Amino acid sequence: MKIFYFIALCLLCSCSSRGQVDFNKVYMTEEGLERWDSDDYYQQEWMPSEGRYFFREVWTFGYENQHIPEGEYGANGELEIHLDPVSGSILIVNHNNQLADDMVEYIALIRKDNNDTSPDYIIKYRNEHGSSDVVKGRLEIKDAESGSYMKMLDDPETLHTNRYNSSHILTTFTIESSYSHTLDKTQFQVCKVPVALDLLRYVDELSDDFKMPIDFNHRDLFPENIFALSEKSMVAGKKIEWALKGTSDTSYFIKI
Repeated sequence: MKIFYFIALCLLCSCSSRGQVDFNKVYMTEEGLERWDSDDYYQQEWMPSEGRYFFREVWTFGYENQHIPEGEYGANGELEIHLDPVSGSILIVNHNNQLADDMVEYIALIRKDNNDTSPDYIIKYRNEHGSSDVVKGRLEIKDAESGSYMKMLDDPETLHTNRYNSSHILTTFTIESSYSHTLDKTQFQVCKVPVALDLLRYVDELSDDFKMPIDFNHRDLFPENIFALSEKSMVAGKKIEWALKGTSDTSYFIKI
């Protein structure tokens, strides 16, 4: 089933017939930019030299994939991503079977700062003895190709993702791709962010066992500062959908 899903997505990308999109027109609101900045507390807790990392937001996505039978991994559910909005680093904690491999405790993809071009990955496993093993390595960052052949729909919208914190605000744009050989279409809701959130694209590449239920790999479609918040696709008459449900303030620490 995973192979079919992969092939279907490849066909989606390769068979598209798109109109031109100028991504320079995708902009950020001037509101809420302070949440992406460092502060005194952050500087005390974000200490890569000491192996200490701090994630102050969690983004929750909902998903549904009708190509996967009900009850199987990836059919529907929620995925939580912990985020450091200063560096763009991410953490996926494997609670509630968020990842296909239940031996993984968490996966962290770390940029020491927003200018770090050689990010690290840190994977913590549970072993058969009840203790944990940690695997570290360095990601191979690939050049992103801007997808400039899509159609922009409607006017931008202001999206408040947290009812309790007015700084959690994004300006979103809807991008549509249609396909020359089918009636299928894909719509993305995208936004521009101050830091590159492209590390999510690399989780599946670390290992087939880390397959996430949401495919964030839009490297060939959007520039690195354009982030997709949702996708609605029809593949062979069945839908594949996911979307950001909300963002929350949190305090999640890991120490390596």
